[in-house]
Amino acid sequence: MADVAHDASGPASPKPDEIAPQQASRPDSPDRGKLRVFISYSRDDLYFADQLNAALDICGFECFIDREGISGGEDWKRRLGNLIRDADTVVFVLSPTSARSEICAWEVEEAARLGKRILPVVCRQLKGASPPPRLRDLNYIFFYEDPKVSDSGFGTGLAKLVVALNTDFDWLREHTRYLQRATEWDRGGRPANRLLSGDDIAEAKAWVARRPKNAPEPTALHLDFIRASEEEAEARSSAQRKQLEAVAAAQAERGMALKKAEDAQRKRATMARIRNIALVAVSIFAVLAGWLYRNAEQQRTVAEEQRALAEEQRIVAEEQKEHANQILADATDIFAQVQSQMDTETKKRVVAVFQRGADHGDVPSMRNLGISYFNGYGVTQDYAKAREWYEKAAEKGEKVAMLGLALLYANGQGGTQDYAKAREWLEKAAEKGDASAMYSLGALYANGQGGTQDYAKAREWYEKAADKGNADAMFNLALLYANGQGVTQDYIQAREWYEKAVAKGDAGAMVNLARLYEKGLGVTQDYIQAREWYEKAADKGNARAMVNLGVLNANGQGGQQDYAKAREWYEKAADKDNASAMFYLGLLYANGEGVTRDYAKAREWYEKAADKDDADAMGYLGWLYDTGQGVARDYVKAREWYEKAADKDNASAMFNLGLLYANGEGVTQDYAKAREWYEKAADKGNAIAMVNLGLIYAHGQGVTQDYAKAREWYEKAADKGDASAMGNLGLIYAHGQGVTQDYTKAREWYEKAADKGDAEAKANLEKLPIMEANGAGRYAEALQLQETLAARVEAVETERAGKPGEETEQALISVTWYALLAREFTKALTVADRAHALLPDDLSIETNRAHALMFLERGEEAQALYLAYKGKPVSEQDAKLWERVIAEDFAEFRKAGLTHPMMADIEKALGVSP
Repeated sequence: MADVAHDASGPASPKPDEIAPQQASRPDSPDRGKLRVFISYSRDDLYFADQLNAALDICGFECFIDREGISGGEDWKRRLGNLIRDADTVVFVLSPTSARSEICAWEVEEAARLGKRILPVVCRQLKGASPPPRLRDLNYIFFYEDPKVSDSGFGTGLAKLVVALNTDFDWLREHTRYLQRATEWDRGGRPANRLLSGDDIAEAKAWVARRPKNAPEPTALHLDFIRASEEEAEARSSAQRKQLEAVAAAQAERGMALKKAEDAQRKRATMARIRNIALVAVSIFAVLAGWLYRNAEQQRTVAEEQRALAEEQRIVAEEQKEHANQILADATDIFAQVQSQMDTETKKRVVAVFQRGADHGDVPSMRNLGISYFNGYGVTQDYAKAREWYEKAAEKGEKVAMLGLALLYANGQGGTQDYAKAREWLEKAAEKGDASAMYSLGALYANGQGGTQDYAKAREWYEKAADKGNADAMFNLALLYANGQGVTQDYIQAREWYEKAVAKGDAGAMVNLARLYEKGLGVTQDYIQAREWYEKAADKGNARAMVNLGVLNANGQGGQQDYAKAREWYEKAADKDNASAMFYLGLLYANGEGVTRDYAKAREWYEKAADKDDADAMGYLGWLYDTGQGVARDYVKAREWYEKAADKDNASAMFNLGLLYANGEGVTQDYAKAREWYEKAADKGNAIAMVNLGLIYAHGQGVTQDYAKAREWYEKAADKGDASAMGNLGLIYAHGQGVTQDYTKAREWYEKAADKGDAEAKANLEKLPIMEANGAGRYAEALQLQETLAARVEAVETERAGKPGEETEQALISVTWYALLAREFTKALTVADRAHALLPDDLSIETNRAHALMFLERGEEAQALYLAYKGKPVSEQDAKLWERVIAEDFAEFRKAGLTHPMMADIEKALGVSP
C-alpha cells in the first residue's frame, strides 16, 4: 500500500482544555519549611521513582515528580522546566534507559542552565550505558546492592541522599526563591514593580557572597535581577519618600474614616427613635397644615362677607395657605425618606397622609403616591395606579415622576411597553437638568430601544450626564470607547472614563479597569494592578471581581498559583448567586485542582451554574455524560446538554455536537449534520471545528471530496494557531492534494506545527526526504532512508513500551512499499510478514503482502489475498474500500514503470478500472 497522507489530528477530540490536563504532580501551596526535590527518571524506572518519592516524603522533603507521558500536543518543556525551576535540588535516577533518554538528558541540561544542584542516584546496573556528560564527574549514590561499592543498597543510599540534600539547605532554598522571583520578572517583561526592594536587596547580595563551596553558581538571571533591583532602588528613593508621605496621609484619612464609621454606628443606633419622632412631628405638621388650610378658607369667607377688610384678609389667607403647603411638602418628603423602613401599619398611615395631600393638589404627595403604588408600600402593588399618579405629578413639572413614568413605559408596567413614550418623558426630565434622565436616554439610543440604534446620540447623552457627575454615564462612555461603538476604539479613553467612574465609587468600573490591566489593553499588562482593582471591587461586594480574582489565583497571574485561594474567591461569588463562579468551582473539582478530583461534585456545581443559564456549564455537563466521568456514559444526555449550550451560542458545544453526528454516538451517523454544527462553531472562531471541516472535505465525508475546500479550512484554523491544521497543510503540499506538490511548502508547514509541539508534524518532517527521493524516482534511496527511520521508531517505542507495536508496524508498512518500488520483492514480503505479526488485523499490511506475492510469481496466494477483502474498508480513518486502494496502488506501480500481467485480471475481478 502506498504511503498515503495521514491526517495529523484525526477527528479532533472534544476534550475541553480545562478538563483533566496531563500535568505533573505538583503541590498547590508548597510548605516553605521543606526542601523541594524534583525527581528526574525514565518511565522504565517509575516503580523505583515512586518508592524514592515516598521515602523522601517521610524524611520531610517535598517532591515534584512527573508521572504523565510526554504529549506532542502540550508544551512539556515549559511544564517540566517550571517544576525544575521551583525545585531546590534535582535528583536524577540513573539507569540504562535514563542514560539514553533524550528527555532525561534535556532535564539535566535544564537543571544545569537554572543553576540547580544535581544529585545522581543509581537504581540499577548501567550495563555499559553512558550517563549524560554533566553527570559523569559527580558523586553517585547507589541504591542497589553492588558488591563493588561499599554501603550500597536502598537503605544506605537513602541515608546518604538525605545527608546530601540537607547540605547547604538554606542557601539552596534562597537560590530557588530568587530564581522564581527573577523568572517572573523576566517573563513579565522585566517591569520595575517586580524587583526586590529595601533590605531584600542587601539580603540578596549577601546570599550571593556567602555561596557554599560546592553549591551551584547563581545564574546570570539571578545576577541581572539583583543588579536591576539595586539600580531601581537608587532611582526611586525620592519617589519612595513621596509614597511614605502619601501613606501617612492615607492613614490619617483612614483614621478619619474610622471616626466617621463610629459616628454612623451611633446614628444607626438612634435611627428607629428618630423615625418615630419624625412620624410624630410630621403628624403634627399635617394636623397643623390642615388647620391652617381650613382657617385660610374661613378667612376667605369672612373676607367675602366683610368687603371692607377683604383685601387685607385675602393676603393673610394666601400667606397661611402657602405656609400650609410648605409644611405638607416637608412632611411628605420626610415620610418618603423613611417609608421603606416602616412597618406595614405605619406605611398605610403614611399613604393616607399622601392621599390627603394629593387631594389638596400637593405635587410631592402625588409623586409619593406613585412611588407607593409602584413599590407596594402601604398598598397593593399596582403599576396602573402608579402611572396615574406619576402622570398627575409629571404634568405639574415634577421630574422624579417623569422618570417613574419613563420606567413604567420602558418596562411595559401598568400598560403596553412603549419606548417612544419613555423617551418623551426622559427628555422632559432631562430638560429640567436631571442627570439620571440623560443617562437613561443614552442607554435607549445605545440599545436601539424606541428607534434606530445610534451610538453617537448615546455618547452625547452620556457626556451630558457625566458632566453632571453621573457615574453610570461615565462607565458607559468607557464601554463605548473600549468596544469602538460610535467612536474609534480607544482603550486609553476608556481607561480615563473608568477612572472617573471609579473616583465616584463605581465597582463595575473597578472591574473593567482591572480587566484592562489584565489584558494589557491601553496599558502595559500588569496582573498585580489588575488584582488590586479586582480586590477593591470585591470589597464593594462585586461578584464578577471575586470570580476574576479566583481566575488570577488559579493561573498564578500576579502572584503564586494558589487553587485554595481561587476556590475561596469562587465560593464568595457563588454565595452571591454568580453562575460563572459555580462553573469554575466545577472545573476545580473536575481537574482536582486544590481539591481531590471529584466528578460528582463537579457535576453538582455545573448543574447549579446551568440552572442560572450558564452556557459553559451546560457544555461541560454534556462533556461529563459524553465521556462517562462521574456518571454512566450517556450520549443522549450529552447531546441534550450540548444542544442547550449551543442554543446560547456556545461554540465548543456546537463542535461537540458535530463530533457526535460524525461518530454516530447517540445519533445516527450523519456527516451532513456534523458539517452543519462544525460550520456554526467555526463561524464563532472555533479552530478545532475548522480543522474537522477540513477533514470532512479531505475525506469526502458527506460531501464530494474537495482538497481545495479542505485547504481553505486548514488555513483558517492555522491562522488561529492550530498546530494540527498546520500539519495537515504540510500533508496537502507533500502529497500534492488539490495543489501542485511542493516539498518546500510542506516543510514550512510541518516546521510551524512542530514548533508548537505537534509530534505528527515532527515525524512527517523526518519522512519528507524519503518522499522527495521517492518522488524523484530514487526508490533505493527512499527504501534505505525508510529502513533507518523504522529502526529508530522501533527503538523509541520499545524503550517506552517495552516492545514494538503500532508505531513500528506503521513504519514497516512504509518499508514494504518502498521495497516494492525498489523491486526488492523478497524484502517487501519479509517485512510485510513481520508487520502482520505485530498487528494481524490491519488490512493496510495485507495490500502490500498481496503485491509482494504477485511480483514473486506466487500467483495463487496473491489472487486469494487480493479477492479476500473486497468491499471492506482498509482503515477506519478514511473508510476507503479495499478495491479502491488496490487500484490506486496499481496506478502508482505503473507510474513507476512496474507492471505485472496479473494486475489487469485483479482489477477486473475487483470491478475497478485501471
